[in-house]
Amino acid sequence: MSQSDKSSALSSPVWLRIIGTVVGAVMVILSLWRFGLYYLGDTAVAELHDESFSWRKDVCTHNIRYEFSVDGEVYSGATRVPTDSTSLEGVSDRVYYFSFAPSVNALEYDAQPSFSQIVFLAVGAAIIVFVNKKTKNKSQKG
Repeated sequence: MSQSDKSSALSSPVWLRIIGTVVGAVMVILSLWRFGLYYLGDTAVAELHDESFSWRKDVCTHNIRYEFSVDGEVYSGATRVPTDSTSLEGVSDRVYYFSFAPSVNALEYDAQPSFSQIVFLAVGAAIIVFVNKKTKNKSQKG
């Protein structure tokens, strides 16, 4: 097998590069969307509705539906929030939204920056770099 055959065999196929780039881009966009909501978004007070909850390993997970209004129009959303009790006491009713698109929103629990968002951003960027990395041919090296 010649050097050029080896380098082309090691380079990523086009379909893998496309899929990897799309997956990585979605991960980066989702991470930045949450950061954007928290740091650039407006806030409102939401009305929380506890739809249901379930216990697992001393953690109570609530399925919450929430509603808030902006300029007289009502917007809604849903999320899951873990707590240590069956009540929603301590769950913030603050919702973050983009003023140009209030339908893009999240409760404070989801919008607050976290270590997992940073990891998600880094992994997404790493996927994009990895699948688009060019392999150098030894005959092209100086």
